Amino acid sequence: MATKKYISVNAENLIFELLTGAAANTNIAIANIKTTDELKMVVESDVSAGTLTDRLSTTTITSDGNIQCTADTATDKLIVIWRKKTVDA
Repeated sequence: MATKKYISVNAENLIFELLTGAAANTNIAIANIKTTDELKMVVESDVSAGTLTDRLSTTTITSDGNIQCTADTATDKLIVIWRKKTVDA
């Protein structure tokens, strides 16, 4: 499932992304994320219920350019904050 990036802000190696969720265990594309980087926060925003759910423990960087969440977030948005551990040349 394609994701759509709405926001990208870089401050002190922290990258903030707002993404469209996906079915559980499905790649969600994040440009420039690497397996060597570190997820700092992943929050699922369920607008219809008005809730935020911490998904950090269920989300991993599965390959360069992709994360996956073991929870189904397909109808929601994900707020992802990650730290760049290395600087791209």
